[in-house]
Amino acid sequence: MEGEVTDASPVTATINGGPLPLDGAGRFAVDLPLPSSDGVFDIVVDASDRAGNKPLQPKQVAIRIDRTSPLIFIDGPQNDDILGSLPVVVTGRVDDDSPVTVTVNGRPATITGQAWQAGLDGLTEGRQTLTAIAVDVVGNPPSTASVDVTLDLSAPTVAISSPQSGHVTKDEAIGVQGTVHDGTLVGVTVNDVPATIAATPILDARGRAIYSCAAGCAMSATVPLAPGDNALKAKAVDAVGRENTSDPVYVTRDNTPPVLVRFTTPPQILRGQTAQAEAEVSDNVGVATVVIRVDGVDKATCTTSTCVATLEVPEGAAVGSSLTVLVEAWDTAGNSIESDPPRAVKIGASGALTGQVLDDATGWPLAGASVRLLDGAQPEV
Repeated sequence: MEGEVTDASPVTATINGGPLPLDGAGRFAVDLPLPSSDGVFDIVVDASDRAGNKPLQPKQVAIRIDRTSPLIFIDGPQNDDILGSLPVVVTGRVDDDSPVTVTVNGRPATITGQAWQAGLDGLTEGRQTLTAIAVDVVGNPPSTASVDVTLDLSAPTVAISSPQSGHVTKDEAIGVQGTVHDGTLVGVTVNDVPATIAATPILDARGRAIYSCAAGCAMSATVPLAPGDNALKAKAVDAVGRENTSDPVYVTRDNTPPVLVRFTTPPQILRGQTAQAEAEVSDNVGVATVVIRVDGVDKATCTTSTCVATLEVPEGAAVGSSLTVLVEAWDTAGNSIESDPPRAVKIGASGALTGQVLDDATGWPLAGASVRLLDGAQPEV
């Protein structure tokens, strides 16, 4: 501490009741021991001259002793909060016996009393640490307070990968698969059916299950279908309330089987000859496959509504037996129809009829005679 005492005659000075050495010009400079505790400390300097005169009041200086670092708190945002916009406004309190400055991630804060506030822009999406630092003017070690938050600035994206538009099924429900992207995903629904997310959630500060799917997560759901055309839409929602809906995928539920419009077969087939069986099928959505089967063996498989099969007599088949021919057809939804009952094509013999026509009177061959065979009956001359 430094000072000066002036008087016309020599003076004697004291500091806090103890002697205060003065030089010839009445000046003093002393190191004054301070108490170990923080708080206000009064320094009192008094003087008297040789005649015993004293100042009306001793000189008193009050100083504040501060050997304690500031106390700093972050009131908002809270640890593990999810934030959806910039700037991020960070607020808090600081307590110190000396004037202080506060910075948050290097940005100066505005201080009003013990309250402070700082706005941060330029932050990137993802996990961020917000650190507030308080420094007092007397040079005590700085104090810090930190919170970890997640910044999510974008709405989620979601897309359906399966089924494809135009898919036809006879099932009452369909499995839907897709991919969703968001760093703070809360959930996905497909036509209001909750989807399963292929990721392990964590709980946020509000106790919500949050999926970290910034790089993409698979999602799936089983969705009921109404008869006819159905539009499948997936909706994703993130932790800050943003949502997004996928492009629609159109599928059709068809429970109507195909119709066998025409099925023709010959009544008989002869050994060594061929014949044709023909079927025509229609469907309200589309014919997928038509099969003509002979004795349990597929003879023709067609992907058009009309199908033709070539019939032939198998080796060793007995004359008088039959070929069993049936038609089975499927539509694009998997509905099927089968001809009922199947058709029977009789197997007949083939060969040449030889002989002579004899005259009834002479018994000799009759020249110029003709023979006509009527429906397998006896020959008629």
